[in-house]
Amino acid sequence: MNGTKQNEITDRLRGKHYLSLVETSVLKIPERLEEYDPNMFICYNSLIPEYQVHSLRNREGNTFALSIPWPDLDQRTLELVSRRDQNRRPLKDIVREIDEHNEAIDKAKDRKRSNDLNAIARETRSVFKRFAEETF
Repeated sequence: MNGTKQNEITDRLRGKHYLSLVETSVLKIPERLEEYDPNMFICYNSLIPEYQVHSLRNREGNTFALSIPWPDLDQRTLELVSRRDQNRRPLKDIVREIDEHNEAIDKAKDRKRSNDLNAIARETRSVFKRFAEETF
């Protein structure tokens, strides 16, 4: 990382003591991210222990771009960034992928709820049957 970029990052992160610039990792993810987009960099947020991707392109004092949902920096980080990069992919495609992902999550929740209700019904069937037989 060149000195000019480091100075700009330091200026942009001033007052955000909870953000630590990550300049390297075992798999060289910060360096590879910089090759992908020289404006991007990785920080570790100690308030909500997670890695985050930031970009100098973002203005208004906020450099945050996205959270990395894994505890380690690896190839998935670069894949996530490329999938979410609005500068290289149409926003319509990104929104469609997010909608599909959310729909899959909703279907999985509905399936689980249905399975849970079915299991409860099966478990309580004998109790209700016995109660009905005793009553009549």
